[in-house]
Amino acid sequence: MLFVEDKSLLPFESASEIDACDFRDISDLMTYPFFSLSKGIRREPIVYEKDDIYVSVTGSKYGIATIWDADFLIWLISKINKDIEDSPSDRLPDRHISFKLFDYLSDTGKTVSGNFYREFEGALKRLNTTNVRTSIRALTGNAVMAFNWLDNYYYKYNNGENSAHAEIWLNQWVFDAAIRHKMVLQIPREYFTLKSGLQKWLYKVCRRHCGKQKRWGCYIKTLYQKSGSADSLKHFRYKMKTEIAGDLLNYYISFDSKTDKVLVTS
Repeated sequence: MLFVEDKSLLPFESASEIDACDFRDISDLMTYPFFSLSKGIRREPIVYEKDDIYVSVTGSKYGIATIWDADFLIWLISKINKDIEDSPSDRLPDRHISFKLFDYLSDTGKTVSGNFYREFEGALKRLNTTNVRTSIRALTGNAVMAFNWLDNYYYKYNNGENSAHAEIWLNQWVFDAAIRHKMVLQIPREYFTLKSGLQKWLYKVCRRHCGKQKRWGCYIKTLYQKSGSADSLKHFRYKMKTEIAGDLLNYYISFDSKTDKVLVTS
């Protein structure tokens, strides 16, 4: 715990429990390539540019934050959103948040391996050192916003115990999208059970674009560009057809070989 004399500097501590229907993700993060889809260390930058949308993601020696690291951001966003819904007249949360790691594990249904607490700090390091530059929600044309996912963090754990505690300072871009602008979409708790990075990413895309539509389609090449995948287009297409075809939680994924499109049915 960090001890400070000024109570206005104390971190926000959530009192709400997250139910299966309470998880939220930021819609912009479900559309563009902000995270590595591989668990391996990725140092190659991610760059996406089309029309007026620009996204550039670079990492440090720890690599670019992964889509599994982003599970933690989803949980944070969901936790803050739930607190606002439960206590709209009380003190609004700020970007400085205190929590117990056990709550994150319990809410998302994650299991603890022998090195989990040390590995979680690896996720914090990547979120803290990954640099993002984007035109999305920049205030004027030809402008970019630059930030890291976490401005700062404090983490303390005793291996094998449930006393791991952390404090994080969430970046303003994410905070504003989730709390001020309410640019969030509901996702199911089962999302956290998806194994591959490609599955997790494509589910987000489906959730973002399908909406209330029963069917939606997109060219594989377009998905490839938006994914930020480090694979070649040929290998990406192969993985889509071998890893993704069939049920993807509440969506069914099929392919049209004539048009080279992914077809999604909800």
